[in-house]
Amino acid sequence: MNSRIVRLLLLVLGSIVMGIGVATAIKGSYGTDPLATFWEGLSNILYITVGQANILTSGILLVISWLLDKKQLNIGTIINPIIIGISTDLSLSFINNCDSVFIQITQSSIGVLLIGIGIGIYTSADIGKGSYDAVTFSISSKFQIKYFKVRMLCDSFFLITGYLLGANIGIATIIAVFCLGFIIQNTNKFIVDHIRKQKL
Repeated sequence: MNSRIVRLLLLVLGSIVMGIGVATAIKGSYGTDPLATFWEGLSNILYITVGQANILTSGILLVISWLLDKKQLNIGTIINPIIIGISTDLSLSFINNCDSVFIQITQSSIGVLLIGIGIGIYTSADIGKGSYDAVTFSISSKFQIKYFKVRMLCDSFFLITGYLLGANIGIATIIAVFCLGFIIQNTNKFIVDHIRKQKL
């Protein structure tokens, strides 16, 4: 199969998995990724919606990524958030809420796992990353630091800042801080290695 088609499919698949993960975590009600926590906190102090806080944060992160490493930005930078938005909304209409605390925590944790796998898949396409992923991959590449360490540090920053700004956090958010980077790094490496073996 043509290399460009394979990479586009990886971008789309990873973005869909991310959207399903976000919806699953939201329905679990026990936390989602740290960046979303920051959006919530920012919306509290600026009196804007979470969506507007997302746009504002993404714009700032895009500028930072542009300054660090322009190669991280491409068509995927535009396609990724659009597909995530659509797949999140569709998934939210299909996933049911549950009254069991155990199932809710499990559901939110599975959501975080899916977000990490989705990021690992779509970033392996290497045709552009979303603003936050572009920044973390840029820092990792530029300063030769293992990705999971960069991600953990950045996630911790957004989690703590979001909390200080009044956002709510859940157990799945804490799990995300310690596990997301590791999941993303290993998923990305697995697929990139496979792509190289297939010479795509």
